[in-house]
Amino acid sequence: MKKLLYIFTLISSFLLAGCTSETENLFGESASNRVEEAMVNAQKILVEAPNGWLMKYYPSSQQSFGGYNVLMSFTAEGEVTVSADIADPGAKSTSLYRLKEQAGPTLTVDTYNEIFHFFSDPASGVGATGLGMEGDYEFTIQSATPEQVVLKGKKTGNTITMTPMPENETWEAYLTDIKEAEQKVNYVLFSYAADGEKYDVTKSYRTLAISHEVDGENVTEVFSYIQTKEGMEFYSPITLGGMEVSKLVYDSASGTWKSEDGKAVLSGETTPPALLFANGGPWFVTYDGMSSYGQSYVTSGLEKMSSNISGNNSLD
Repeated sequence: MKKLLYIFTLISSFLLAGCTSETENLFGESASNRVEEAMVNAQKILVEAPNGWLMKYYPSSQQSFGGYNVLMSFTAEGEVTVSADIADPGAKSTSLYRLKEQAGPTLTVDTYNEIFHFFSDPASGVGATGLGMEGDYEFTIQSATPEQVVLKGKKTGNTITMTPMPENETWEAYLTDIKEAEQKVNYVLFSYAADGEKYDVTKSYRTLAISHEVDGENVTEVFSYIQTKEGMEFYSPITLGGMEVSKLVYDSASGTWKSEDGKAVLSGETTPPALLFANGGPWFVTYDGMSSYGQSYVTSGLEKMSSNISGNNSLD
């Protein structure tokens, strides 16, 4: 009996040692190594894009301001250069970025970037005072390939995708096209028609608030979109009238935006005077209430006006 116990104990010790070694290989040594390898791989992918990346960036956890085109180029030395459609098409700003382990591989733009940090600046002039657009500057890397990098905002939880910019297109030309495409969306009110049903739509920033009836009650759903050269691409599809629509493409012939099959149509409506003069008026714009982007245009215009007026060099 003693011999049997001895043999059983000996065998158990060997089995336990084998399991411990295997466990260490699976969960110990490789756990930290996997994150390190993921960061090295991600940086290699980010740096090797010849013309940088197009980031489809959504600030605010509710995507309250819609999405924005952010162009980014990374160097192996830790620098990132940024352009975006919230600034002049030719504007660029360079700062530092870092890849670090923080509950997984994380990309962070951790020194001030005049363009990129506009989205997280609490005093940007857009959004609530002291909050701004509540955007991210730290992102958990969900996946990274030369074709696409998928990020998740650490603060907002928003999914952010990055795809390589075409090598034959300059950043300034791309952002100029975006600006021209957005000028076509110069309406406050729209109507949306899908499968014979028509809905009232109000635009704010890059969001569409669509009113419709559910069980006899009027409901408003807000759909966030990013401006593309072709039209609008939604963060989450519009699901109305028995249809799911992920993007609307501008049709120059009709001046409307249509789904790919043409069955859903978004039309701009002339803003009625009653809306403009509601609440007693009058309507006015203040310089302090503008974003830095808007202020730059006002300042530029004032400088040009000032230079054309003899003896007047003041912007006061």
